[in-house]
Amino acid sequence: MPADSMEVFMNHRHFGPLLVALLAGLLLSLPACSYFQKSGSSSTTSEPSEVAPQPQTMDNYYDFDDIPVPQEMSLQGDESFILETPTERSGVMVFKGKVEIQSLRNYYINNMARENWTMRSAIKSSRTILVFEKPGRYCIVTMTDGQFSTQMEIWVTPRANGYSDPMGSPSSSSFSEQPLTP
Repeated sequence: MPADSMEVFMNHRHFGPLLVALLAGLLLSLPACSYFQKSGSSSTTSEPSEVAPQPQTMDNYYDFDDIPVPQEMSLQGDESFILETPTERSGVMVFKGKVEIQSLRNYYINNMARENWTMRSAIKSSRTILVFEKPGRYCIVTMTDGQFSTQMEIWVTPRANGYSDPMGSPSSSSFSEQPLTP
C-alpha cells in the first residue's frame, strides 16, 4: 500500500472503533481456540473439565523426613541437637516464627496425621503440647507464645522395645502405679 493510501486509511474516522472491535474479537477467541485444542476430536459435545490446581506444600523437612515444619518457622540451630546412631535418629529441633499458636496447633494436628503419626494427647495452656506416636518413635511438639514470636520445639525419641504396651500392663511397664509419698 502506498504511503498516501495508508495515511488516508489511518485518518478515517471509523478506523479506531474498528481496530478496537477486531482486537476484542481476537482476544475473546483465544480461550476458545485453547479449549478446542485441549479437548481434541474425541467427542462432539464435551464440556471443559475443570481440574483444581494442587496446592503446593509449604512445608520444610529438616532432620526427620516425616515431620513437616511450616515455612514461617525458622530453625534455631544453636538451640537444636540431633543424636544419630546406625539404627535411629532422635533429638530436638527448636524453631521461632510469627505464627499464632492455634494455627500452629491445627497445622500439626492435620499434617502429622498425613505423615501417618497418631496423636496420643494434647495439652493447651501457656505452653501447648502435642504428643504423636508412630511404630518405634514418639514426637512431642511444644509451642510457647512469646512477646514477638512463637517458639516451637520438636522432640523425637525412640520408643522402648519399638512398641507400646496397653495401659495397666505391669509386666513390662517401667512406671510404678504406687502413689507418690512426700
